[in-house]
Amino acid sequence: GGPYPEVLADPTLLIPPFSADEVRESLLRLRVGRLFATADGGAALDGDALCALVVRVGEILLMHAQDIASVDFNPVLVGSPGEPLVVADALIERTSDHRSAVST
Repeated sequence: GGPYPEVLADPTLLIPPFSADEVRESLLRLRVGRLFATADGGAALDGDALCALVVRVGEILLMHAQDIASVDFNPVLVGSPGEPLVVADALIERTSDHRSAVST
C-alpha cells in the first residue's frame, strides 16, 4: 500500500489462503522488498510482522468472504523488528451495502 506500488509500478496480488512464507516471497519480489533486508542479511524493517498481518487479514477474509467486498489498509507503518506495526487507516466495505463502510 501507500504510494510505492503506484510510483514504482510494482503491485502484487495474493488471493487467500496463503502462508507467511508465500507473503514473504511476494514481498521480497517487490522493489520495496529491499527495505526488509539489509546487506548483511539482517532485517531493516519487520517483514515478519507485516507477513503476520497479511496472513491474519487473509484468514478473516476467508471466514467472512460473503460479508466483505473489499479491504484497504493504507498506510501500514512498519518499523524495525520489535517495534509496533501500525495500521494508520483501514477501510472495510461490506457486500451487503457498499455505502456502509467501517473506517478507523
